[in-house]
Amino acid sequence: MLFCWGILLVLKTPLQIILSIVLLQFVIENLIVKNYFFSMLFITPMTILLSEVGNSIYLEPDILIISRLKDVLLGSSFGIIGGWVIYNEKLRFSAVKQIRFTRKILRN
Repeated sequence: MLFCWGILLVLKTPLQIILSIVLLQFVIENLIVKNYFFSMLFITPMTILLSEVGNSIYLEPDILIISRLKDVLLGSSFGIIGGWVIYNEKLRFSAVKQIRFTRKILRN
């Protein structure tokens, strides 16, 4: 995100944005076969550029990056809660017990 924020601060014209997307794509294509981790450092800014440049929010890089970070934190929180719910034995046992009880009632 910091790398993308830096790119957004520098880019001002549509031509600069287009050239940066082309350059990022070139770097990604060359790096992905050698080291996937380093290619991800370039994939994130490219996807943000591709998805957000059409909106007027890209003119304010600070607002864009803060909103993206909020989205990441919110999604990660939901993932943590979902993982906890799925792998909590006590909660899963009571849910299975309730489902079996409901099936039994519906059959009668």
